[in-house]
Parts: sequence; C-alpha cells; structure tokens
Amino acid sequence: MVGLSRAPSASDFPATTLPRRPTSVVLILHMDPFEHDPRVEKEAMSLVEAGHGVTVLAWNRFGTSPAAETRRGVQIERVRVLSPRGSRWRATYRVLRVLAWMLWRSLRTPWDVLLCQEIHTWPVGWLLKRLRPSRKVIFDAHEPYTEQILGILPHTAPLRRPLLWAERLLARSADIVLTVSPLMVERYRRMGVHRLEYLPNVPRLSASRPARPRRKSPGEPYIIGRIGVISPRYSGIEPLVEIVMRINELDVPTRLMLGGPITNGWEDGFRKLVARHPQHVEYVGIVPTERVISCLVSCDIVANLFEPLQPKSGYGYSTKIFDAMAAGITVLTTRAAEDQFLVADVDCGLAVEYPFDINAVAREVVALLQDEPRRRAYGARGQAAVKERFNWAAYEGGFLKLFES
Repeated sequence: MVGLSRAPSASDFPATTLPRRPTSVVLILHMDPFEHDPRVEKEAMSLVEAGHGVTVLAWNRFGTSPAAETRRGVQIERVRVLSPRGSRWRATYRVLRVLAWMLWRSLRTPWDVLLCQEIHTWPVGWLLKRLRPSRKVIFDAHEPYTEQILGILPHTAPLRRPLLWAERLLARSADIVLTVSPLMVERYRRMGVHRLEYLPNVPRLSASRPARPRRKSPGEPYIIGRIGVISPRYSGIEPLVEIVMRINELDVPTRLMLGGPITNGWEDGFRKLVARHPQHVEYVGIVPTERVISCLVSCDIVANLFEPLQPKSGYGYSTKIFDAMAAGITVLTTRAAEDQFLVADVDCGLAVEYPFDINAVAREVVALLQDEPRRRAYGARGQAAVKERFNWAAYEGGFLKLFES
C-alpha cells in the first residue's frame, strides 16, 4: 500500500485529468454553512482564482448565516433548516429536506462540474449524473463513511454490509472520487473505484514569512494547545486536561489552550470542565481558519490525543497535525490510525500509546517541554515538510486540472 513506510507526496498519486477547456462553472454541495470548513474553502477559493465560476449550496443548520452572500468571488446560497450537531436520528428528516432543496436548486443553476462534499450529498450527485449525463460529477470523500455512520448512529451494526454496498454504488457512479489519505485510497480501490485523486487536507500557506514559534521567557508557563472540534471522549479533551493537571503537580507550570467548535450536547459539560481548572485551562472559542497557524505559534506543544474508539478511527490524517507542522511546533499525538505514520516519517513529535497512562504521558511531556533543542528540531522538521510536501500549493495544480473540461 502506498504510504505506510513514509508519508506520501503528490507525485505518489498522479492527477487524473479531464478534457480541457478554459473554464468551468462549478457547483459545490456542502452539508454545513460554509463558515469553518478549511477544505471546502480552499477548494472553492482555488477554483475562483483559476477563473472558474463557483456557487456553493450550503446548509444553514444553526440559523446563524445569511441566506445568500458573495465571499471572495464565491456565490453562496444557504437553506435554513435548523438542526444542531449531535442530533443523530432526529436529523434524518431535516437532511432529506436539505437534499430536496439542493436537488431543486441544482436543476435551476447552470453548472459544468458538480462537486459533492461528503456522502450526505452524494445521492443528489448520483441522481443529477443520470439526469445530466454529459456533465461531470466529482465526489469528495473526507471520511470512511460506513464506519463513521456505525460510530455515530446507535444500533446500526447490522447495517454494515448494506451501508458498504450503498457507499460503493455511489462512489463508483462519480466521474472522480477525491479522498484524503493513503488508507482511504486503498479503501476505495478495494470497492472497485479506480478514478481516484489523492488530495490530503493540508494547509494553504500564507505568502508571507513562515510562522515563527515564540521563545518562552523565564518564569512563563509552558503552553500546550489544541484547536479543533471539541467533543466528549473521541477528541481526547478529558485525558489531555488530566495530563496537564498532572504536569503541574510535577512542579512544571503549564497551561492548556483549547479552541474550536463544541459539539452539541457537550457545551455545558465542557465549560464546567474548563471552569474547574481556571488557572491551567483556557478556552479561546472558535478560531477562524486563517488564524489557526498564527494562534498555534504561541504554543510549545500542539496536542492531538484523539481516542481511537470509533470504527472510523483507523483512517485519515488529523488536520491538527498539519497545522502544528506549519506553525513549526512539536506534535503530541496518539499512536493510532495514519497519524503515527505521518509523525514518524517526518519526525516532528511524539506519539503515545492508547489507552493513555496519564502519569507516564505526563512524564514524557515534561521531558519534552524541558528539552527545548529537541522541540525546536521537531518543529523545524515539521515546518520543512509542510513547505516541501504537505501544503495546498503542492496539490492545487492537480486539483484544478479536474475542472478544465
């Protein structure tokens, strides 16, 4: 399999090309408000900058976004169907309403290429491919969807085979499937999907100078940071708080900085967790995509201690690792899924075993915090790898070739 012995580069997965024409009109279907999704935003902005027309049909699921706007050349239309994150089965009829609206708008919007983000929108793409067979349809697979559904929806284990069959049917109907990691490529190849494009979720670097990590002043506490979706158990927030508290008990002053959206149903629990440790844990809210890297440079270590409890945990790279590497900061992650191969290949940080031994991990982190040359070396190797391989510019050209039809 490509990529197990080393983290891959764009050259490992040659770009698939379609017949050429100067520009295309691209319609993107997105089951979120198009507010805080770096991958979809990068794709849309690159298409606009390349001269393509781009319209995004999005779901205003929280009711906080305008019905229509233009952002940096991207036309955005949103349907307002309230459904907070975490509603699970209760969201099913809302999803159907959103998909019906997307189908209706897609039939009334001119487009040459349809880009369907995540499996929720693939049924609309499947149907439109049959209604408009001369148009191109691309599916963007961010997750292993059957495994994701089994982990989210209760009592669905008996549906594993039908779900895999449905996912295979949809994926094979697309002109091209984009996906995010080597194991995901192999997963879809096993399904018989051969029109694949490898597109990892890497950062779009600023044209300005590379981020410069801070230099800690004597007497200042160390800072461990994490910016990403905050959820109970899976995101590893609870053990991370325990580890930071244990580090402080070892007389190594350390603060934990957390940022990102909180999943529905855990807002109160998470805020109570933070409030119990006001001196050592800080929540900075949702950090805009363009500010994530500049925020992380204030840290000494960036943590990604996810808990591999869900069926989907065996696949994918964590974008938090790429963000840390771009900031030049040492990574602390879990020895699981594909992240362990990425960190080992780049040699940009420390991977620890799960289940976490809180005391052992705390001691390892203390040794790392107190060894500044080692942390600087990890950070420099990570930043160099992002500059050379793991950045949007390395994959943007291949992505844009898909739309020159």
